Amino acid sequence: MCWVNKFKVATLSDLDSVVSIIDSAISSLKEDKSTQWQSGIPNRDTLRKDILNKTCYVLFKDGLICATVNLTTEKDPNYEKIDGKWLNEDEVYMTIHRFAVLKENTKAGLGRQLFTHSIEEAKKQGVHQLRIDTHKENKKMIGLITSFDFIYRGIVKVKDPKDPYRNAYQKFI
Repeated sequence: MCWVNKFKVATLSDLDSVVSIIDSAISSLKEDKSTQWQSGIPNRDTLRKDILNKTCYVLFKDGLICATVNLTTEKDPNYEKIDGKWLNEDEVYMTIHRFAVLKENTKAGLGRQLFTHSIEEAKKQGVHQLRIDTHKENKKMIGLITSFDFIYRGIVKVKDPKDPYRNAYQKFI
């Protein structure tokens, strides 16, 4: 698939842009009355670690970083217990975390592009299963997730002192 917008692994020189995008998403979630990301995580240290681990990706629009996502094949301990059921639990999967688009660009289709690039990256790495979670009040994200044919699998618990429960989804590619 060919996109005009560039997608690449982030470097430390991208950290300030990534932090700005996440801060923008935190603000949007708060406006939408979601408690997701309202407890101080993700933060600059989290994002720096993602970049150093080469799991943070950025999407450009008009030469500027406008979206970010963390893609990792490291097993997510939050997904070990689910009130529901994963399929093919023993297979390697890619987790989509810290998916965010700069607030000013949320209507530009960048979320769809970021999802498409994420799926393509999983294929490139030879991974055939993706997992993602989001807060039940994050209706925009749930709509985006399900529009890419992710299937709801149940509820997982994350490290969030305000509201740790997240809807969990899975897709096979």
